[in-house]
Amino acid sequence: MWPWDEEGTDKPALPLLHHWLLAAALILGAMVAVPLFAALV
Repeated sequence: MWPWDEEGTDKPALPLLHHWLLAAALILGAMVAVPLFAALV
């Protein structure tokens, strides 16, 4: 399904980058959501 799921690739850089992007998005989302939640409460 995904290009980095293809077999025969000996470089795991794409999955690692994908996980780091997900982690960064979650962290940024938390940094934005927490002050908004605190302001509403």
